[in-house]
Amino acid sequence: MELGSTVGAVRSQRVLMGHRLCPAVVRIKDGRIHRILSGSLFPAGDDDEDDEDEVLDVGDSVVMPGLVDSHVHVNEPGRVSWEGFWTATRAAAAGGVTTVVDMPLNSIPPTTTLNHFHEKLREATGKCFVDTAFWGGVIPGNQFHAELDVQQPSEETAGLPLFWSSASKRGFELSDVVRLLSQKTAQLCGLDKQKGSLSPGHDADLVIWDPEREFEAFPNVPTMFGFHTISKYPGEIYCLDIVNSNFKGYNEWI
Repeated sequence: MELGSTVGAVRSQRVLMGHRLCPAVVRIKDGRIHRILSGSLFPAGDDDEDDEDEVLDVGDSVVMPGLVDSHVHVNEPGRVSWEGFWTATRAAAAGGVTTVVDMPLNSIPPTTTLNHFHEKLREATGKCFVDTAFWGGVIPGNQFHAELDVQQPSEETAGLPLFWSSASKRGFELSDVVRLLSQKTAQLCGLDKQKGSLSPGHDADLVIWDPEREFEAFPNVPTMFGFHTISKYPGEIYCLDIVNSNFKGYNEWI
């Protein structure tokens, strides 16, 4: 399946449904989860609904909600030598993060007025690989506040690999990952009605990954998608590999 192709359904033997992994097909319609077929409804062969779009069969890879990072400093405009929307959101997608919420600080100008927000919005347009939302800064004498979601495709590579490599050794389960890094963070920034859950009506932002597969972090390698490609963790072994980030029914494998 080619990058950017439309996905009508995602099929896996390990879809995270609540606290358990089970075979299921996640049907996608108009960028949202339409229905989930599992148990006796799980189709043995081709999907039971006719659809012009492709069915992405990922075998035993885990399918779960994409992560929501509610505290990100993208630094654009003004400090693109640090980071920018193109590299930050591409790195997020590679790490299983399908929504980032940009903080008002570090960019020049800071997001403390509506005009400054519109300037940041212009800078982000056409550069984002994942959904990108923005916090507005409240300062003395300023009553501006924003929690606005940009509805367009917008990567920190260490997202799921770094967290799961440590958490799995401490007794955390996959459902804990979803609760802490998808559901709670979406709730924190007011996006829980559309993000952070495998539920009909929610955005079809999925992360597809292999929690048993290991890889070693090397500095200055193509898998580092941020602006600065030097790894902070050279030589360390991580416990998973991101197979695919599926964004609203589009195949965003990096």
